[in-house]
Amino acid sequence: MAKKIYLSFLGTTNYLACNYKSEKRQPIKIEDVRFVQEATISWHCRDWAKDDEIVIFTTKDAKEKNWLDNGQKDRKSGEAIKQEGLETRIKKLNLAAELKRVDIPDGKREDEIWEIFSMVFERVEEGDTLYFDITHGFRNLPLLAMVIINYARVVKNIKVASMDYGAMEAVGNSYEIKDRKVKDRNIPIFDLLAFAQLFDWSMAIDRFISAGDVAEISRLTEENTEPILKETRGEDAQAKALKGMGKALQGFSSTIATCRGRKISETAVKLQESIAMVGDQQLIKPMTPLIEKLADAVGDFVKDDEVRNGIAAGRWCLNHNLIQQGYTILQETMLSFIVIQSTGKDPYDKKYRELVGKGVNIAKHRFILKKREKFVHEHLETVERRVCQCVERRVCQWLEKDGKKDLHKSMRNLSNLRNDLNHAGMKEDPTGAEKFAKNLKEYLDTFSSEVDAISKTT
Repeated sequence: MAKKIYLSFLGTTNYLACNYKSEKRQPIKIEDVRFVQEATISWHCRDWAKDDEIVIFTTKDAKEKNWLDNGQKDRKSGEAIKQEGLETRIKKLNLAAELKRVDIPDGKREDEIWEIFSMVFERVEEGDTLYFDITHGFRNLPLLAMVIINYARVVKNIKVASMDYGAMEAVGNSYEIKDRKVKDRNIPIFDLLAFAQLFDWSMAIDRFISAGDVAEISRLTEENTEPILKETRGEDAQAKALKGMGKALQGFSSTIATCRGRKISETAVKLQESIAMVGDQQLIKPMTPLIEKLADAVGDFVKDDEVRNGIAAGRWCLNHNLIQQGYTILQETMLSFIVIQSTGKDPYDKKYRELVGKGVNIAKHRFILKKREKFVHEHLETVERRVCQCVERRVCQWLEKDGKKDLHKSMRNLSNLRNDLNHAGMKEDPTGAEKFAKNLKEYLDTFSSEVDAISKTT
């Protein structure tokens, strides 16, 4: 059963009584406590249930010096200092959550660090919500905590609610602070969760750029913006922009994946606009370069040019291993281009798409067989003579004009490969899987050049 779990490491230092404050949480300040855990546990665990857990990891020395009472010794006399240990201090908070202590090795060798990693990871169960205090312990703890968090997210689907760090060095060194009165020892607690989130964003954007997978970006935008929008009643501009970007990414991704050709330009431009609206956001400050990288990934799409956007979508499919979608989108884009160029009609008009498709088919036989009359005669039953004459006049002549034979040949070959894909290679002599990507790139280059050349002459 998923639970809330607080994890922290306890060190061996004789900690000074301080006041801990956090602008994000109430109460604002926890005063006159030796252990930072008293502050973070007070903030996080007050309302937890008995099934939730507070887990403190200690080495043998940390247990003796700081977990138990009177564990520290006076440096001069060697006598025990009368003061409560962390166990006593936590129990005095009277919390419902179960308090546990776990022995860990000193972490002085690599194998011991791996052992600590395993011991911490084993405390977390499927679906848990994690609260991590990384103030005390080993110097490699922040890195170890980050690795554990991200590993557990993947393997155990955990959520991370906070990653706290008591930044004494932001106020001064221990000797300077020791000379101050307790009321002046005000230590800020930083929530480093944003850095873990930055790692998530990096991975999510990389997955979108390299594989076209938008799931993680969508999850992160929803996860990061929903609480802010709820608190501000939907008025926070940056949160609205991030959420809008997530939705635009979903729309673009599903449009490409399902070959919704008529929506490619619309969704691509909307995505570009939504990324621009996020701009130099401040919710996760170092994320701005990642947003710029995201903008570059969809930079090939342009406004009001559906043919070039269709080719750009084909390249997107090629680069993200959506090979079947790439063939479909490219062939239909080129059919639209021929409709526009040869007839000047609406490229989405079903009648003209069918008409031009037949015209391309007729032209194919004219190029191959050089026997126009025979072909038209054989197809009188399926293609009316009048339609054939119209196709001949507009489509066939356009394809033959100005040396468009290469364009026509590519259309023919593209059609054959698309059929091979759509029918799962269930035919004699199917194309090898390794050839589809290579051929698609060649057709994209050919059609891109042809579109540029033809558009210049019209």
